[in-house]
Amino acid sequence: MSTARMFNLALYAAGLLLFVYLVRSSGLTWSMVTEVGWAAPALLVVIYTLVALLDALAWYVVARPAYAPSVGGLLVLRTGGESLTNGLPGGVVFGEAYKAVMLKRWYGTPYAASAPSLMALKFALGYSQAAFIVGGLALCYGLLRERSVELTGVPGLHWISLAVIVAMCLFMAVPLLLHARGRSFAGLARSLARLRWAALRGWLEARAPAFEQLDRGVGEVLGRERGRLLAAFGLSLLRWLMSVSEAYIILWAIGLEPSLATAFAIEAVGSAFRLVFFLVPSGIGGVDASIFALFKLYGLSSPAAGLFIVLKRLRELAWIGVGLALVAVTRGVKAPVPTTLSSGVSAPISPHGEPTHV
Repeated sequence: MSTARMFNLALYAAGLLLFVYLVRSSGLTWSMVTEVGWAAPALLVVIYTLVALLDALAWYVVARPAYAPSVGGLLVLRTGGESLTNGLPGGVVFGEAYKAVMLKRWYGTPYAASAPSLMALKFALGYSQAAFIVGGLALCYGLLRERSVELTGVPGLHWISLAVIVAMCLFMAVPLLLHARGRSFAGLARSLARLRWAALRGWLEARAPAFEQLDRGVGEVLGRERGRLLAAFGLSLLRWLMSVSEAYIILWAIGLEPSLATAFAIEAVGSAFRLVFFLVPSGIGGVDASIFALFKLYGLSSPAAGLFIVLKRLRELAWIGVGLALVAVTRGVKAPVPTTLSSGVSAPISPHGEPTHV
């Protein structure tokens, strides 16, 4: 077993242990879980189905200039890819690779064509998430300032929040500046290659042509198709806002009197911690600890926090199961025969001999 895999497994195990510890120490009982009933879980399924559909629509918007997928197909690939990302140690690599491989198998899309659209989708999703996180931190900024000493014994939590907001703004601005100069990936690779780390420098230099090709491809998508990118950003932002309703429903289901502001802050800050713990599948452990801290910030009980994270994790576990089942099924699906459209884009042929479209 490689060192990297052992490291990923160790992180996963540590996250699981932290999750179990948080739940056990929260005072949560099984009777509290059973009292929730089935209405809330059913609503969570509906909400997350809409979230997944919005993700697929955003992907469809940025994909169309390069290849001709169907929304349904992208929804299947998105669900399968996310299940690999969230369910396996080191799943980020597996999830994105699965999407690229299946795009080639189903739609005849070469990797050089699918990579820029996938990167453009990451741009839209990342920028919208950054805006979402900034909004959540802004909502709880006042509480962090007022209760910093009470919660941690030291002042200054609001300054940390402000620093994260500034970092998120830089996260949104710097890639755009690099893209405007045509050096989003190649330029970043050249900068990192200046570090005194021979192994990293050699790896980056060997892949310099690939970074330059990716820059050109992403530049075409982001430069010539700005309307599509803005539409994908809007759909991705709507996707994050839709996830607030999931937090609201769970808060309501566990017997609290939620407000949209509280649900927004909990979901947004939780998504920020998922970014921090991206190496751990689903950010398990770290994200759960952040939710406990937010519940304490808002004066909510520890058993309620335990029930909240259990319901969230059960929903995630169910969708990971669905996604892995789709991965297993789609691996055996025969690749459709591609045809060339008038625009030069390859699309699959339906059983009736016509190019498939949405």
